[in-house]
Amino acid sequence: MPRLRWLSLFALLFFSLALAGGTEPRYRLTPILDPTGTLPIFIDDVNEAGAAVGGDDAEDPENRHAIFWWRGTFIDLHRFIDPAVGRSEASAINSRFDVAGIYADAQGTNRGFLLRRGRFVAVETGAALTVNDVNNKGQITGVTFGSAGAVVGYVWDSGSVMILPPFEQGSFVSDAREINERGVVVGTSEVEPFGSHAVIWVDGQAIDLGVAPGFGGSRGNAINDRGQVVGVLEGGQSGTRAFIWDAGTMTALPPLRDMPFNAALDINNKGDIVGVAESPNLFFPVLWRDGVAIDLNTLIDENDPLRPFVMLASARLINNRGQIIATGSDFTFYLLTPKRRHAP
Repeated sequence: MPRLRWLSLFALLFFSLALAGGTEPRYRLTPILDPTGTLPIFIDDVNEAGAAVGGDDAEDPENRHAIFWWRGTFIDLHRFIDPAVGRSEASAINSRFDVAGIYADAQGTNRGFLLRRGRFVAVETGAALTVNDVNNKGQITGVTFGSAGAVVGYVWDSGSVMILPPFEQGSFVSDAREINERGVVVGTSEVEPFGSHAVIWVDGQAIDLGVAPGFGGSRGNAINDRGQVVGVLEGGQSGTRAFIWDAGTMTALPPLRDMPFNAALDINNKGDIVGVAESPNLFFPVLWRDGVAIDLNTLIDENDPLRPFVMLASARLINNRGQIIATGSDFTFYLLTPKRRHAP
């Protein structure tokens, strides 16, 4: 082989390897703390800018306040809702910085709210409710409590309410978890006897996503704008497994180190999935990328000053920038921001 051609092939190979190494993800850690650093903050959602919402005082829910955190700025949202209410919690935030959540009225019943540009809007279904997600159109989804023990999902849209029925006739339980930008909702519907299936609702109609072979039930946790759904498969001989549903096919995701419990909790528009893996007394944060389960602890940047002191236990949320909300073994929530690893 001519020397020039050999050198060209070597250069191409070296460039390909360097490029592959350069795209390997590494993350830097940012703890999410209140100004005093003493309150046990928890996070329910994160938007595309890395702004997070949730609640403070996790150990005393009756005195909890909704909170907002972004780039180290911490805001108690309770005063924007009603300073006189007993408790509040921010459950969701969209890319327009609209915040949705719940508060307790004078009777202690959970009511919903939407803070749009700081202005309070009541979210009502005619009964007690939970708020689980809000999209950029301001559509809110969650669960409302009806008569005769019914617990059903709903979509609230500018004051109008659409109930999301279970897909199986005669069932009284459906749980709506997330709504994407197309208005498609993902969640879980009760089936007989005492089982559950992951479902999506399109224009209020429930579509059963089924169960992967070898498992007895499924639960839907998250949906992206491509319509991909992730969640949990239950009742399998190999334990509890995470799944992805894509274009009509449900596939069990590989477990992390053969652990018996794996759950997928969120997915972004790139198809990156985060969740948790468990074995007795051990918890690990998982990133599924291109079908491979990775322990997020192994991807913390080697130069991050917090790396020697933090052990992550679960990965809860991921946005389209690839930022991840994870919990540590110290019960602190962390924002993980990806860095591109430069080739040497």
